[in-house]
Amino acid sequence: MSTRRKPPRAQYKPTVGELVIDAAHKGVEGVYMGVHAGKAHLRPEAGGKEWTTDPGALESPFDKPKLVLRLKPDTRYPQGSAA
Repeated sequence: MSTRRKPPRAQYKPTVGELVIDAAHKGVEGVYMGVHAGKAHLRPEAGGKEWTTDPGALESPFDKPKLVLRLKPDTRYPQGSAA
């Protein structure tokens, strides 16, 4: 019996300054700063301390669905009345 395997996914290669997801660090988002000595360097989007990760753990933030919360207005009280 043969089993079919999915072909290996091509490694994602972001450009410098691009926002990426670091799958090796629980999906944290960071700005890609480049690769040095075999490690990808990322920094927080709002600035802060840079960290390193495996370049193979980088993912595009646009490839995954995000949870969207939609709120409905509170209709329990008519508009203009005191609660």
